[in-house]
Amino acid sequence: MVMSLMVGEWKGEYSSEASGKFGIIEFNLTKGADDAHGQVFMKESLGPHSLQQPLVTTYFRPLAIKFVHAGDEVIHGIVDPYTDLKRNVTVHTSFKGKVIGDVMEGTYISTIEETNQSYIGKWKVTRQ
Repeated sequence: MVMSLMVGEWKGEYSSEASGKFGIIEFNLTKGADDAHGQVFMKESLGPHSLQQPLVTTYFRPLAIKFVHAGDEVIHGIVDPYTDLKRNVTVHTSFKGKVIGDVMEGTYISTIEETNQSYIGKWKVTRQ
């Protein structure tokens, strides 16, 4: 099973040109576990949106991830739904990818609950 191939600490990044969102991924899988959990740290900026008010706060927001299926070197998972603070909408994200040695990479799709609009991005992590 692929979960045994995923044992260890993993770190990497994700990004989407369509949404402009990007961030850091970190998770750890211990031997004997049936699934993996971790966090995505999404970079967000909040603050005034006019030139007269330039103060903007940037931070990394943690979101929980869960691998829900792994087999034949293919993995699938979900990110906990979150509220996009700029647009005040709920976002649901799922991801898929492949495990090749010490690298996992794939794509994700995020869907805005209120409009059903979706965007795609890429992610990649390496074993530490």
